Amino acid sequence: MKKTQVDGHTNPHLQTLHIPTLPVTNAQFHPSGTSVLLTGHRPFYYTYDLQSGATTRSPRGLWGTTFANGDNADHSMHVCAFNAPGDVLAVAGRRGYVHLVDWRTGAGQVIGSVKANTGVKALWWLPNGRALMSLGEDAEAYLWDVGTRRCIHRWKDDGGFGSNVLAGDRSGSYIAVG
Repeated sequence: MKKTQVDGHTNPHLQTLHIPTLPVTNAQFHPSGTSVLLTGHRPFYYTYDLQSGATTRSPRGLWGTTFANGDNADHSMHVCAFNAPGDVLAVAGRRGYVHLVDWRTGAGQVIGSVKANTGVKALWWLPNGRALMSLGEDAEAYLWDVGTRRCIHRWKDDGGFGSNVLAGDRSGSYIAVG
């Protein structure tokens, strides 16, 4: 991961981060702007503190003993997203599960889950931080009420074949699927 200052002219390289045990496939800035969550196709994550430059590995993986029960174990964290306040991290698991993780302490305690019909390829939080959208392997989008853990709306992206990306604007008025 490279840390740079983007000014439109010369952007000097500030730092390179190499983590041999984690091929990084996703990096999420925490909404507070103090750290970066580094994830990949592993059952653990790293956090990088922007002020101190310290990199910390999760002590026992995200799931601890709660979800690490053989066949239902989730082995990857590469699809994840913070809500706007940064207190909840949504992580796509196996078989359509999306785990909701309490991130207030950064310890990664799972507080609930929602389940789509197919594997989840992308996640995006609406700006209010209480609704989450997920995009399935079949190009079906789900809108979840995180408080009740229920799907409140879903639709199929008609032209969606192999869709992997879901994003929206800051106001929550528009979404893009690709």
